[in-house]
Amino acid sequence: MRIIQCLSDIEYLRAENKLPMPLIKEIEQDFLGIYEAENHDNIYLLNYRFPLMQALFVLEKGDDVIGRFSDPFALEFVEKVEIGEVEYYRCGLRKGPFIQLYYSLMNSHKAEIEEWLREHAAWNEGIGDF
Repeated sequence: MRIIQCLSDIEYLRAENKLPMPLIKEIEQDFLGIYEAENHDNIYLLNYRFPLMQALFVLEKGDDVIGRFSDPFALEFVEKVEIGEVEYYRCGLRKGPFIQLYYSLMNSHKAEIEEWLREHAAWNEGIGDF
């Protein structure tokens, strides 16, 4: 799992070249949105660092996705996002007053985890059974 707490973490994702650029751009947009909303002390962007409770996360193969989202009262949403040919899941997990955002490329996990993500995204869209 990758933890994004500052702009240089996003630059590292770019340099690694393991994630599709559209996903990195979406992560950067979310980062900048949170920065603008939460930067009450007017900290310069390059010096700004999210606390861990507010960080962004990129889930990777082998991560315990279901375990991370096991508290149904903390899981805010799971949504499927498509940008061109890139498909990924964007998940929100409540941590105190914050919503941690998690990103996971589709088909990057075991079948059981992919099914869990697919079901929760469908439920979030109002398609799944209640």
